Amino acid sequence: MHNIGLSLLVPEARYAELAAWAERTHLGARLVYYPVRAAVAVAAGQHSLQPHSLVRKLSIKKSPFYHWIEAELGRRFDYACCENLEQFRRKKLAMTRTGQIKAGGELHEKDDRHHLNDQSRYVLGWSNDAKSAALIRQERDVTTRLKAHSVQISTLKEQVAAHNTLLGH
Repeated sequence: MHNIGLSLLVPEARYAELAAWAERTHLGARLVYYPVRAAVAVAAGQHSLQPHSLVRKLSIKKSPFYHWIEAELGRRFDYACCENLEQFRRKKLAMTRTGQIKAGGELHEKDDRHHLNDQSRYVLGWSNDAKSAALIRQERDVTTRLKAHSVQISTLKEQVAAHNTLLGH
């Protein structure tokens, strides 16, 4: 859900304006946006979810986009949350607690580049307090390591200078 969490929802009335702005602007980044058509979203919200669907574990905040979000999550993320690999193998759309995903019965993916519980990578939720705290901890850790490396570099430079003096350089 990371990618949809980084996307922009655009009310239908503002869609043409945003599309024109995006067309004439070099962003230097990726912009993903969805035009939200209220009537389509309400009609699409009738999707029936699997009993152990990932979507059933979510709580969507009431907003003008509520019906669209509910429909889109149901359409794209109706993954069965599996307790074991036997369940995982039987389902067409499935995921495990360790982050292994099966989509369309064919695509299997497990991305361990980042820990599942790394709050600094979270993009969804009602509060960003945990993410902010995680990023502050990361910044503090990087600063501490940077200072330690600077001390080590200074020490090595002093040693090089001392050796050069002994060698007459």
